Amino acid sequence: MSENKILKKQTLPPNLHFVQEMAAKNDESVDTELIKKSEVLELDLGAIDLDNTQFEYRLDPGIELLMESIRKDGQQIPVILRGDKPPYQLICGFRRVRSIKALGGGIVKAIVVKEIDDSVAHRLSVLENEERKSLTDLDRANACEKLYKEGKTQEEVAEILNCSRMKVVRYLSLMKLPPAIFEALRLGRIPTIHALLLNQAIKQFDTKQIAEFIEQIARKELSTRELERKIKRVAAAREGRPVRKVELFKQTEGGFRLAGISYRKDLPRDEKKQMIAALKKALEMLTGKEGGNG
Repeated sequence: MSENKILKKQTLPPNLHFVQEMAAKNDESVDTELIKKSEVLELDLGAIDLDNTQFEYRLDPGIELLMESIRKDGQQIPVILRGDKPPYQLICGFRRVRSIKALGGGIVKAIVVKEIDDSVAHRLSVLENEERKSLTDLDRANACEKLYKEGKTQEEVAEILNCSRMKVVRYLSLMKLPPAIFEALRLGRIPTIHALLLNQAIKQFDTKQIAEFIEQIARKELSTRELERKIKRVAAAREGRPVRKVELFKQTEGGFRLAGISYRKDLPRDEKKQMIAALKKALEMLTGKEGGNG
């Protein structure tokens, strides 16, 4: 196999045009004509710069499942490259290229775009990943940080990622999470909202207590509301402050209001009693039995 050899593919399965179809969707920030007019080529692996990861956002580029898919069905979606001559820079398809290399393959199906600037390349990478729903919140956070380090403002980052500036601020905060919380989020053991709540309370608790919270969240024992309450209770107990009980049932002028109730089998007995009492009051009012009217 000759180095940097480029072979044009004559017959392509329809699904290889996924990228052109994706780029053709309305997105004024991308000159989609550049993509739509580009042909799918077959390139030697050596024609691609595998070390340049400017447009890679994934923090966990695991390739085992993708390798199995490519081994079975071949490469179904072309990668996107930029440049006018080898070695080309990868914009989309880092895992596909690594999977092919790991399998001992030497040919990659690719679309090469010659004229595309960094901002558009970033936007195109986001589009391709979002279309396949392959980015986690941490991956988006990593994208924000990369763009921020490239000198982009928060407003520019928000435009590239097609989100609000406040979301960019939130994503950037994820990259500064303490190691234990960051790792739990990276591994998918806890949701983003729980990670942010734990981060807000990090100064109130030691490492062991944070680890206990993470385990409870991982076992799906703590909703966000329950986590907030538990953080307040533990903090109040440590500081010797009285804990204000949550009023689950509140009678109103026209009826009643129930606070958010979430049940699990291992709820503390006092919390179960409080929940039962609230539900009984609500049932009495619903059935008209309150005050002996039944």
